[in-house]
Order: sequence, then structure tokens, then C-alpha cells
Amino acid sequence: TTPVERLKKKIAWRVFKDLPINERMVERMVRHRKVTPAHFEKVNRICQRIGVSTPEEAGLVASKILNGDLKAVHARPLEMARPETKRRIELPYRPNLINCDTDIQALTQNLDADASVRICSFGPPGTGKTAWARHLAESIGKPLLVKHAADVLDKFLGETEKNTAEIFREAEKTNSVLMLDEVDSFLPDRANASRHWEITQANQFLTAMESFEGILICATNLKDNLDPATMRRFDFKINFDHLQTEQAALLACDLLETLGAKVTRSQESALCAAFRNLELAHGDFAALLRRYSAMKSKPDWRRLVEDLTTEANYRNVDQSKAIGFMATIE
Repeated sequence: TTPVERLKKKIAWRVFKDLPINERMVERMVRHRKVTPAHFEKVNRICQRIGVSTPEEAGLVASKILNGDLKAVHARPLEMARPETKRRIELPYRPNLINCDTDIQALTQNLDADASVRICSFGPPGTGKTAWARHLAESIGKPLLVKHAADVLDKFLGETEKNTAEIFREAEKTNSVLMLDEVDSFLPDRANASRHWEITQANQFLTAMESFEGILICATNLKDNLDPATMRRFDFKINFDHLQTEQAALLACDLLETLGAKVTRSQESALCAAFRNLELAHGDFAALLRRYSAMKSKPDWRRLVEDLTTEANYRNVDQSKAIGFMATIE
């Protein structure tokens, strides 16, 4: 279960405390991403009104109500809510393998669930910005709510402002750590704005940001595109960079050991030597781990070095050719 699902489950049982509803039905509601606490209230209100007296009746009424609402927003019905899938293989999170200019281990240890801070994390793609945000949320026992530019920006006038307000409301309602990715897309340099609504959108976002009392993390790969005046609004500005040579070697050992291989000290030294002139990021290792897992392959350290070199070369080519809107895609 994810932190969001655990929180939804607590809310659901609080709402359904006087309703005869079985745990299986609650699990199906909780797992569906489009079912919100507001739906729980609606189900409970209608069941109480019509005098539901058995778990079977409660399940039938809940299914009918929720499937009607889900159909209206073109979401899959409740009956098709899938059980938890097998957890994919992931590399262990190690704070000492994040290369940044701030002591994020100390920051993580000192922040608590009641903290109210605004953080700007920036740096190349795949350098651990989202991984740290997830680790921070788990450390303080809160769900992580991640939103991207596509969740905020809208082509219709006034809709972006509505989306912004709704995102902050959702974070407050679910008591989540809020992470906004690609923040440069909706906080551009206002000095270069050519339309009045661009300035209005940025100002509305800054107002919402300052009113938010939880932990807000704004992430970007393009810090130079941000309005310089907005940087003053952040309590912490954290620059995430490519891995240092020793960090890359340790992460390579983690990957090989995750796949069942044993790494000797001499091989670890060879990895350090191989990575000395490579710019590598956590995203490169994550991509290869997914590939190896899909193919059920167990590479040796030499094959891993070759594949990481290829990944780094792909990224360098992509960055050199990236122009316009494509340059903003992580």
C-alpha cells in the first residue's frame, strides 16, 4: 500500500464508522485513484438515508454510486480496480549517493510532519530530485503528492489559476508533501512575459505558495528559466548534480548486487577507473535496471560499464540537440 492509500483508508473507516461495509469493498475504493474522500462521504450519506443494513447492500449501493461518478469523468469503473501488482525491482535509496550542495541528510532528519518550508531543487534530469522528495515524505510519515506542468497549465483563460488552487487544496486535504515538477513552466521570468495573463498566473502561484503551510518542493531542470525574484521565496535552494566517480561506482555495485551478482574490491576499483570521465545520473542506473529486469539478464561489471557509457552518450546527444519546448522535457 502507498502512503496515499493508507491515508485514504484511515479517512474511509472514519467516514464509514456507522455503516455496515466490508473491508474488501473499502480496499477497492481506496485503491482506485479517482475515488476521493468526498466520494466516501457521498456513499455514506446515501446509504444512511435509504437505511442500508447489511454489508452486501452497502457494497451494491457504493458500486452503483461510484461507478456512475467514475463514468461521468471517463474513468475506469470500480469493478476493474486491480489489486496491488508485484513490486518492481528498485535500487536501495542511499542519501550518501546523492550529489548536491546541501546536507540533505541533516535536512531530512530535522524536518518533521509539522514543518512549513519551501524548497527549490534544481539540476540535470535523473539526479535524484524526486527520489529525495519521496524519501523525505516517507521519513516524516506523509504521502508525497507529485504534480507536473501538464497538471497545472491549461490553454483556457483562468483554468491554470483554478488548477493551481486545486492542487494546493488537495495537498492540504491529504496532508501531503507537495512536489511540483517542471516548475519553470509556470514560474517563468516575468521580465520576459509578453502577455498579461502570464504575469497573473505567476503571481497567483506565488500567492498560493506563500499561503501553503506544509512542505513544498519545486523541482526544475532549467533553473535559469525561473523568475529570479521567485528564488527569494524559497527557504532552501538545492543544486543536484551528476554523480561523483565514487558514488557512481557504489551505485553500480548496488545494481549488480540487486541482480544477484557479487562485486569484488578489485572490480569496484575498476568501476571507479571506468567512470572517471563519465557524467552519470541515478536515472541512467534506473533505466538499465528496468532493462535488465525485463530481459531477466545478469550483466557483469564490464557489460554494465558499456551500457552506462551508451546511456551517457545518448543523454549528451539529446541535450546538444534539444531546442524549444523539447528542451524542457525531462
